[in-house]
Amino acid sequence: MDARAYWVAFNTIKGIGAVRLRLLLDHFGDLEIAWHSPSDAYRAAGISQKIVEKIQQRKESLDIESYWKKIEDAAITVL
Repeated sequence: MDARAYWVAFNTIKGIGAVRLRLLLDHFGDLEIAWHSPSDAYRAAGISQKIVEKIQQRKESLDIESYWKKIEDAAITVL
């Protein structure tokens, strides 16, 4: 799957912006790896427990592949 799908997925989480995305990238090196990591790994990356809980909730509710397909089908360009 396109790596941008994980960038989009993290951006659907309230509280995840440029600063926290940078923390995740610096810690994990890749947002796909970050997405598939356990909660304690986010805490180790410097993410607050409140945001970790939001990440976990979103991971449970979002089918990234379907979401990304909708973006592609709508001919939306993600830079």
